[in-house]
Amino acid sequence: MGLFSNTKNPIELKKTVQDESLQEFVKANMIIDKWDYYRDHDGPGVYTILIYEDSKVLSASDYAMSYAGQSLKVYHRVHQHLTGKGNGDIYADYRNGRHLLIRIERCEEDQLNDLEIERISQLDSKRRYNITSGGATFRPYEGEAVRNNRCRITVYREQAMFNQGIKAKIIIDGKEVAKLKMGEETKVSLREGVHRLEIKGFGMEIKGFGIKGLSDSVDLREGDKLVVKATFAGWEYQVKRISIIGFNYGSIK
Repeated sequence: MGLFSNTKNPIELKKTVQDESLQEFVKANMIIDKWDYYRDHDGPGVYTILIYEDSKVLSASDYAMSYAGQSLKVYHRVHQHLTGKGNGDIYADYRNGRHLLIRIERCEEDQLNDLEIERISQLDSKRRYNITSGGATFRPYEGEAVRNNRCRITVYREQAMFNQGIKAKIIIDGKEVAKLKMGEETKVSLREGVHRLEIKGFGMEIKGFGIKGLSDSVDLREGDKLVVKATFAGWEYQVKRISIIGFNYGSIK
């Protein structure tokens, strides 16, 4: 089966691309603009994202970069990539005005691994952000896949003018990995993929200076720098990632 062969899709996406080989794809903006609809029709599936430098050249073979993945909530996962809560490279491309085409293939849960592996293998290895061959090993929460690959990241507490006396407690997948004062950092070894991140403050609560905690999903890979910061509004975080073109900055949450 070719990369863009017809695949049965229970929820057909609107055809927005004229190239016949890309008729199963939809422009990224449609996922954002019609998010209420896609959110209510979620389920297991595999997605393929093609990234183009020039909107006038949208063909099956002339993409600049690509990515494929899976999720039990496939529309939610694609939405995360486009809003800075997933793959940092995809978010940087989207934020910087590159053109993204996305195909969603709905399938049964027991078909996810095989279909994801097939889709990744069909992408040009020199033009894809995937660094593994696919296939989830376990799903720690909300159906998101985490790979077996181990990676080492840096967690850093950024300097700030406010809440200087509050320490940051960093919790990943329910396990405390660090307690940091401003300017401190630590190395953390974990599995590469999506994790549940929690940031909590401690040290000044008894004086009435508590700070709103944060809970979010975050995609972490080898060499990432997870930067956390305390503000009046609550905790923020940012993922800094070195890509093939230098640092890409993930979302601030």
